[in-house]
Amino acid sequence: WQFYSPTGHWWPPGWVVRGYQNHPNVFAASHPCLADGVTLTSTTDACFTASHTEPFEVVVTNDDGYASEGIGALVDGLVALPNMNVHVVAPLANQSGSGDQTTLPGYTTFVDSEATYVTSGGYPATAVSSTEVDDPLAEPPFNSRRDGSASPADAVIWALEEMHLSPELVLSGINKGQNMTVPISNVSGTVGAARTARRMGIPAIGTSQGAKTGSAPAEDFPAGVAATLAYLEEWRLGIHQTGTENVPNINTPTCQPGTSIRGTKLGLVVAASISNPPGYNGQDCSSTETVIVTDQDAFSNGFVSIADVTDN
Repeated sequence: WQFYSPTGHWWPPGWVVRGYQNHPNVFAASHPCLADGVTLTSTTDACFTASHTEPFEVVVTNDDGYASEGIGALVDGLVALPNMNVHVVAPLANQSGSGDQTTLPGYTTFVDSEATYVTSGGYPATAVSSTEVDDPLAEPPFNSRRDGSASPADAVIWALEEMHLSPELVLSGINKGQNMTVPISNVSGTVGAARTARRMGIPAIGTSQGAKTGSAPAEDFPAGVAATLAYLEEWRLGIHQTGTENVPNINTPTCQPGTSIRGTKLGLVVAASISNPPGYNGQDCSSTETVIVTDQDAFSNGFVSIADVTDN
């Protein structure tokens, strides 16, 4: 115990490590996953489920709009997990390229409570709109909203401040098309939403699916869902101890027919390059390249790329 003189209170320092929370009793003298002979390996382990009796609460947003294929695929994957409480709060319409911009002062971001919105998979969604008019002369950090829609950052703010949600995590995506390198990640609404959540004290992850190229028939959203859920599983177990200090940014390749993703690369450098640099859309899952340094290196050579895009 320590005495805090400004308030005259005694208080005990405490740390909560993901994977070892204890919902039934945060002050318990023991934890089932720390018992002799027990090794925590999965969120389905008996010790984990015994100590995580409350649902895992996550807010899902994006910049493609609530009805986009990517957010629908991610939500379908999330709700199939046990003990999961998912809230979809996303822009009414596509707001790609909006970064972390918010609605102009004096305008109202709102939700039409009389309308019913669902994702492409049929899951209930909150579609956040805006009364801001299209203004091509609007100056950053504010931007004209398209099609009566709020921005991704607006959606996060609405979820946390107006809906009073208290998620353990905000997941932004899955975006249609990759979001990596600088300056592209800085103008991404998917990344912008995750950064907004981080600034508001909520851990957040951005996730994007590589654009279809060559003979690929469509964006491989199932691959993006698998990569995102795999990272989420490890995040919940505490393997990735990223909180509000970092914003992991996942980019999953869409491989050509006959090839498959080579693996996952973590802790990459965000490449600095011109907008849409040579090779940006390349996703060569047949590559044998082993020298991987940047997010673009990984993605272009068939790896799932995960890099920190925290703004400083």
